[in-house]
Amino acid sequence: MKKIYLRGFGSLKNKIQIKRIHWLTILFLLFVLPWYWSDLGAQKKDKIEAKQEKQVKNKKSRKEKKSTEKATSEKKKATSEKEKVTSEKEKATSAEEEPEIIEESDSNEKEEKGLNYWDEHFRAILGFSHSFIFRGESYRSYAFAGLNWQHKFRYVNFTVELLFFRRDYQYLLQLAPTDRELLDRKILILERRLADTEYPPTQDERGRFVNRLTQLQRQKATQEDQTTLVLGLENNNLLIPEANIKFKFQDKFELLLGYHTVVWGQLDFLSPVDFLLPFRIGSSGLGFSKAELRNPQLTALLAIFPVKWLELQFYFFPLLDLDSAIVSLYDTAIVQARSEYVRAENFDFPRGVDAFRYAARVLFYLERLTLGFTYYRGYLQFGQNSNSTLQTAIEHEQEVLLISSNPTLNQIDAVGTEISIPLGKWILKFDSVYYSSFDSINLNVNDFNAQTLGYLDKDEAFEKRQLVAAWIFNQNQGSLDYREHAIISTIGVDANLQRWLLNLGVIFLGSIRSSSAQEGLELYKDAENVEESLFASSDFFAGPVINVAYYLDKLKKTPIGIAGGLLNGGVGVIGYISSEFFEALRIGLSVEFTGLFTDQIIQLEGYEQTSFFYPGMRLIMKYFF
Repeated sequence: MKKIYLRGFGSLKNKIQIKRIHWLTILFLLFVLPWYWSDLGAQKKDKIEAKQEKQVKNKKSRKEKKSTEKATSEKKKATSEKEKVTSEKEKATSAEEEPEIIEESDSNEKEEKGLNYWDEHFRAILGFSHSFIFRGESYRSYAFAGLNWQHKFRYVNFTVELLFFRRDYQYLLQLAPTDRELLDRKILILERRLADTEYPPTQDERGRFVNRLTQLQRQKATQEDQTTLVLGLENNNLLIPEANIKFKFQDKFELLLGYHTVVWGQLDFLSPVDFLLPFRIGSSGLGFSKAELRNPQLTALLAIFPVKWLELQFYFFPLLDLDSAIVSLYDTAIVQARSEYVRAENFDFPRGVDAFRYAARVLFYLERLTLGFTYYRGYLQFGQNSNSTLQTAIEHEQEVLLISSNPTLNQIDAVGTEISIPLGKWILKFDSVYYSSFDSINLNVNDFNAQTLGYLDKDEAFEKRQLVAAWIFNQNQGSLDYREHAIISTIGVDANLQRWLLNLGVIFLGSIRSSSAQEGLELYKDAENVEESLFASSDFFAGPVINVAYYLDKLKKTPIGIAGGLLNGGVGVIGYISSEFFEALRIGLSVEFTGLFTDQIIQLEGYEQTSFFYPGMRLIMKYFF
């Protein structure tokens, strides 16, 4: 079994053996550390209780002193003129003694503030998540440490949060099955090009053809082989979820400048309006918090509150901050797309002024519902625009087809709607977003050109590809991209009952194409023998989202539940239980059958994952202090 390892999200590196996490280490983490932390938690709790008692005593003494002074002053006012001289002397005496008491009280307050500064302004977290996948040597691992600092000075809030995390993956990959007829056809074309005497290949072409022919022949020889390899990947990142300054002006205006994790939409588990914002792909498994999977953005946010029930938000994002895994995924796809007749440039990520994104939101906080509208002009990080054009060239006195591609992200104008309606202990929620983007067809120009040049016999597919090319040139302005309109909606309910937590919903994904685009897709489907279901004039998909948990304790610190469907981070079903210990330590255990978005970055040409869905078990530990 082959074993290779990737460092970061780049090319192949040295082969190394991954050490499994030893069970003794897990036992230590589960039993020894909680005992140690419990002692720390008890000490911390004692300190906090002592501080609180001291504060209560100080407040009580100050109240008693004020009431005594008030009673004394009233008594002095009611006395006769003869006692005025005496009362003035007493006031003078009390005035001399009072500064010492005040100074002592001030020093106590300063001391208390110094002791509480960490608790009031800092928050730190340590944690890890490790998934044992029941399939060979595969696993997912995620460790993190974070620190958050907040400080308020008059009308200004300062927030800085740092998160360092390490992601490790290891998967079993198998040799990808290749259609033998397609493989034989590629080998035949190369053999005939090398043997062409009328138009003999140049020295540079001969070298390229020989190398490619050797690769294809090796692939054919091992096509029936069950060869597998262990592909691993590691990645270290320092993330800044929050680093901003927030100004507040008379409860009417708020201005935020800096890095900020922006979250939109009403639904807690999955909001289509939130899809417009860049994702942060993690390996910690499926999650229920949208904020955990949002990539922080450099943000300028102005919020205006004209009246109590209305909020206006205006966003400006000067940079396009994408997860490093997303960047790697696009770059890898471009490398694999390059061929003799498909000239793909490096992926063109928007930069400078082109990367500017804008958004405006209007939120109505009415008595019986919350209603919001969002306008967003920017990019979809999962919406690739191939930006491909079909061109012609002369080769061996014949006209051949070339594809020129300069792929980039789709720039869109999106409109979102969100509604939240309280119904007793239940909350009915609806989120929806509409936008227009592009998709593309993948015309097989390699076979078309081989038939044109005589290296393959012309067949019925050749004539059909001619019709597709004619549609591209005459009706689609030479572009392989076509426009479609997408709608994503989710309707669901949230409920936090006495012992139950419920998140139930259904997500709808839909797309509609123009009649002209549908005509070209029908021609393409017929020429390349693409399945009918992929190219209906309108595609709609509906899938459930569910999270049901029961709290084993009255304080709601130990939920046991099941979740499934399309959740944050991927698709699958999980059963989980978690509990809080010593007010600072949280441990969770889950049994899962999942496919994560993270897994899509594990790829290698010629190989594929044994499955998208993996059964496994995940252990999570978080410690707050």
